[in-house]
Amino acid sequence: PSGSRDDAGTANSEPPSSRERRMPNASTLVVGLGNSILKDDAVGLVVAEALRDRLQQDETVEVLTAECGGLRLLEVIRGYDRVILIDAMKSADGVPGTLSRHKPSDLKPTHRLTGSHEVSFPHALELGRLAGMGLPREVTVYAIEVDDPFLIEEGLTPGIAQRVPEFVDRILREQFPPRTDVRI
Repeated sequence: PSGSRDDAGTANSEPPSSRERRMPNASTLVVGLGNSILKDDAVGLVVAEALRDRLQQDETVEVLTAECGGLRLLEVIRGYDRVILIDAMKSADGVPGTLSRHKPSDLKPTHRLTGSHEVSFPHALELGRLAGMGLPREVTVYAIEVDDPFLIEEGLTPGIAQRVPEFVDRILREQFPPRTDVRI
C-alpha cells in the first residue's frame, strides 16, 4: 500500500504519515538516508540498520531507512519530537570517513537532502513548519564524508565499511547516553 514501511523498516517511494508508525510510542526517529546501489551513498542506510540492532529494546525510538529527500522527507519525519538523520556527504575539502554533526540550518543542499524541484531540506523543513505539518522540534543531521557518492555499485568501500561501528558508537554516545536517573 502507498505510504507504508516494509518489514525491514524501509520507507518506500511514497513516504508514510505519522499515523502509520510501526512503533506508536516512539518520540524519536532515526532515519538513515541513501541509495543502496550507489556505493558509499548507502552509508546512512547501513549505519541506521546497525543502530536499529542496538536500539531495538527502546520503545521510544524508531529507526528507518529512506531513499527520499527534500519535501518527501517531511512526511517521513512528521509527528516525532526528535529526528536524527544520517546521510553521506561529499564536500570539496572533506576527508572520507569523517563523521560530522549539524543542525539543518548549517547544511548546504546535497543530492539526498534536496528533493522535489530542488527544495533543500532546510527550506522544506521551514515550509513544513509554516504549514503546520507537526514536524519535530529537534532535528540533528549526521553527515559521513565519502569520496564518491555517485558510483553505481552495491556495498560500501572498505575504508567506509570499517568505520561503521565507530559511527554507530558515536551517534549512540551523543544521542542516547546511558541514563543515570533510573532507580532500582
